[in-house]
Amino acid sequence: MSSRLLAPGVGAAISPLAMTPAAVAEISFIVWRLAKAVRAPAPDPVPRPAGAPSR
Repeated sequence: MSSRLLAPGVGAAISPLAMTPAAVAEISFIVWRLAKAVRAPAPDPVPRPAGAPSR
């Protein structure tokens, strides 16, 4: 992070505080993507002939 470059003494103390929201966001995004994949609609098991109206 840039805080370690600009102020090394302060950057070490700030880094965990800045990384916590990023870690929470990353984990919640992964959980959300997994939930979306699980709830995906199942494909139609019976193929319809060409030109047939959709249900």
